[in-house]
Amino acid sequence: MLLSKDHPNGIIDRELYSLMFNKEMYLMAYDTLKSKSGNKTPGLNPETLDGLSSEWIEEIIIEMKNQSFQFKPARRIMIPKANGKVRPLTIASPRDKIIQQVKLNILTPIFEPTFSDNSHGFRPGRSCHTALNSISNKFQISSWTIEGDIKACFDSFDHNILMKIISGRIKDQRMINLLWKSLRVGYGAPGKIVEANIIGTPQDSILSPF
Repeated sequence: MLLSKDHPNGIIDRELYSLMFNKEMYLMAYDTLKSKSGNKTPGLNPETLDGLSSEWIEEIIIEMKNQSFQFKPARRIMIPKANGKVRPLTIASPRDKIIQQVKLNILTPIFEPTFSDNSHGFRPGRSCHTALNSISNKFQISSWTIEGDIKACFDSFDHNILMKIISGRIKDQRMINLLWKSLRVGYGAPGKIVEANIIGTPQDSILSPF
């Protein structure tokens, strides 16, 4: 099945989860994340990207094979906004971000070609600059451009609806189960009880913008 806009409803029935057993996928993900300082910030536990070893990757692959892998609870902090309010930022374990990046690398070729040409956020080769260029080219006659914002967008995603959409294209149940784990991992603060995520996607997650 071609993965293109000509086949937006194409069903991916081949196994994807076995890609989680490929050591090179983790090395590629690590290489992507290591240069971004924000990805080195510890989550709820002190684990960092430093000292990452082949042994760690091999242990993760074993856990992936027997499906015992569990994401670690993330650290929730509140970030001040310009309007005086605050927004939550959920910081995942840097090493969990490697697993998230591996999943992102697997899912991007499947879903990216089906996204709208009018969507510019968090996409390869796109940014606020490409969005502004698109507006300028398509609406040259316009005098005004109105910017809007979906209130608490990331915090409001319904897990069941989101996974129903994903499951409509991906039929690998083990990959679906792993995605469920990343959604439900929960968050907390040092010394506080960890709360489960029953709605929304963490804003610091590698996968959330995708």
